[in-house]
Amino acid sequence: MKELISGVESENVKVVKAPPDAPENWMEALRKEPKRIVRINKQEGHEGTDDVKIGINGYVLQIKRGFDVVIGESFLQNLKDCRYVLYGKDDNANDVIVEVPRFSFEDKGPAPEQKAA
Repeated sequence: MKELISGVESENVKVVKAPPDAPENWMEALRKEPKRIVRINKQEGHEGTDDVKIGINGYVLQIKRGFDVVIGESFLQNLKDCRYVLYGKDDNANDVIVEVPRFSFEDKGPAPEQKAA
């Protein structure tokens, strides 16, 4: 498979969707942005071992859990922004709203720079 975003695709990360009418400058911006090493941890529950799909403006990455992968900083920010909002009551019957991260993941820092192909 030809890499759509240089330095991102591997056996554990792949671009599963890119809009057909995407402007060239947007793809180029994704190629040039700084990359990070990330590991999305496996979790309990029915979705806990499924691949994780994150996207930006029609560009979607499918990431395997439990592996160190390289993704762009904008995709990492998207991952950080994925949250559940839980509503409940405290002991005094007051409304309580809690935001919980959707995915357990580790940001392991900047990826080593790669030379353009």
